Amino acid sequence: MREINDLCWYASAQLAQSDGWGVMVSHRSGETENTVIADLVVALGTGQIKTGAPARSERVAKYNALLRIEYELSS
Repeated sequence: MREINDLCWYASAQLAQSDGWGVMVSHRSGETENTVIADLVVALGTGQIKTGAPARSERVAKYNALLRIEYELSS
């Protein structure tokens, strides 16, 4: 986690889920190849990520991270 805001976001997402709301994790404009977003999606169990079409390297990195996580969890 990069900042305290990330921890607050995580707690807010858990609270929303406990009240029956769906949560979607979304990338930011000007995103880097940091793949923490993929970890958050899996940790929260949201089943949804908004990162755009895999047309740019920073987006492909996130999809690759999800594939690595899936492989590790299925092993």
